[in-house]
Amino acid sequence: MDAYIGVSIVRDLYQQFAKDFGKYSGMTLRIPFCDTISVYAQNLASVSNVTISGGTTIKVNSSIQMDQYSKFQMSGQAPVVKFHFRNDISGLTQIIEGNSGNIVFSPTYNGPYLITIEIFDGTFTSTKELGSVFYRGGQPCCGGDVPL
Repeated sequence: MDAYIGVSIVRDLYQQFAKDFGKYSGMTLRIPFCDTISVYAQNLASVSNVTISGGTTIKVNSSIQMDQYSKFQMSGQAPVVKFHFRNDISGLTQIIEGNSGNIVFSPTYNGPYLITIEIFDGTFTSTKELGSVFYRGGQPCCGGDVPL
């Protein structure tokens, strides 16, 4: 049905230009009969099956899903994944970049950490807050010990 609509529009334009052609000397009629535009609709990348554990290291395991029409999925590339580890006491955020939804990380300071994941699929970036966890394998934060 789309092809018929396109042909009808082109034919109507051609007839209008042909009718008016005598008014414009030296005018060349060029109508793009073979132009095509590919349009893809895609969902943002997402994360699921998330597990987080704290202690002397912070471990995050998760599954990343990219839409089949995302730029990286269509070219066989892995997503760019950034984990944001924000210390709730100091406000310091450390960012670790990779290509997987899994990470083992030892931040600088002890304390509670809010973990956020950012996924780039070649075109769009999606962000999700994964949760909070307590870390005790680093230095005391902000001039004093964090109570355990």
